[in-house]
Amino acid sequence: QALECIWSRQAQKQNIRITTHIDPALPKSIAIDGLKIQHCLNNLVSNAVQHSGKGEIQIVAALYHNNAYNYLILSVQDNGSGMDEETLGKLFLRHVPASEEQTIGFVDTGLPMTLELVHELGGQIKVSSHIGQGSVFALVLPLQPSDLEGPQEQLENPVLQTDRSDPVNLLVVDDYNLNQLTIKTMLHEHCAKIYSATNGFEALEILQSCPVDIILMDIHMPLLDGIETTMKIRESRESWSDIHIIAMTADPQYQHAELCRKIGMNGAMAKPIRKPALLQLLADYATDYKMAV
Repeated sequence: QALECIWSRQAQKQNIRITTHIDPALPKSIAIDGLKIQHCLNNLVSNAVQHSGKGEIQIVAALYHNNAYNYLILSVQDNGSGMDEETLGKLFLRHVPASEEQTIGFVDTGLPMTLELVHELGGQIKVSSHIGQGSVFALVLPLQPSDLEGPQEQLENPVLQTDRSDPVNLLVVDDYNLNQLTIKTMLHEHCAKIYSATNGFEALEILQSCPVDIILMDIHMPLLDGIETTMKIRESRESWSDIHIIAMTADPQYQHAELCRKIGMNGAMAKPIRKPALLQLLADYATDYKMAV
């Protein structure tokens, strides 16, 4: 929230909205160098504000478990002009300009210093960017069990219930893990279970073995994309063939609900995904289910 306050005035001038999402599973305090973290995040938000024409910047803090390891994930996502692969490859080199068509320009982004600080913390920086779709910068910082000093107080956000005895179970299908994590962080306290898959084949396997009520489906994925996956689901004779499917995409072509319905989906959401839109989706699903029974 401090970053929101620091950059809110400049963001408002550029018609940019800054939002923060904090994983309720994060402890009240973490034994980590706060000054280095603040410096890193300040650089990332500064770049996002400077190089986004308008729209939204999302700051996400989440705790990620992988086997016996814990990671603190801090990400900054914008919907600016994005960068190509060549620019991404030079992004952390000192005094290297981006192409004229992109917005990094000749300005010192502070990213080389940010990378050095993250390495001092034993972590990594992950970057995902596409021309016209914005960028995501994520700090991935390893944590020791002793670094976690007690859980946060439980937030008063009840799990969404339908008229059934079970709460809503969500499946997020997206080939970028950070997008999955962002949605999990936003909806952690609103769903009973959130499953994730990186392509259509994984999604079909989950549907075979896990109870799912809603699918958030990315359109462009390797191996089996969102359109093909939706068609396979609708053509199947399984009990989940009529499951609620919502497209998630930064591609304007597929952000029209009517086109998605023709494909077999129930609607569409534009990336970057916003928490109010997700909560409205869950509320609409609960209403639709109540009307159907």
